[in-house]
Amino acid sequence: MPNLDIKYINVDREIERSRNLEKQLDEFALSAELHSAVTPDNISESDKNCYSKWKARLGFGRELTLAEMCCYTSHCQVLEAFLQSESKWLLILDDDIIIPSYFSELLDEVLNIDEIQDGCVNLYKRCDSFIDNSRS
Repeated sequence: MPNLDIKYINVDREIERSRNLEKQLDEFALSAELHSAVTPDNISESDKNCYSKWKARLGFGRELTLAEMCCYTSHCQVLEAFLQSESKWLLILDDDIIIPSYFSELLDEVLNIDEIQDGCVNLYKRCDSFIDNSRS
């Protein structure tokens, strides 16, 4: 892949999720670097202080939970490191992703886009049938 940096965010204690994601990536001959997720146990005071309740209400219609704030912070950390790198592309994956069979074609298509509005492409689809509500 042309100058593509792939990172995945994983809570350290979720070893099975990490293994599952790496197995899925192997099927596409891709590798990714682990970024340890920020959690309520390790979020810094400075990260907590960066949170703006009114901006969350404006953007999401509500305040974020602490877990959501940690997730957001993890993504920001990965993005900040990418912006300091020489890589042209960054793909951030959460550790619970189910990679679709057409992933290679989708990735090729995105990597061949000449100009991206706002410098970002979001690839996501929530699929409730894959969510295990028994773990809640």
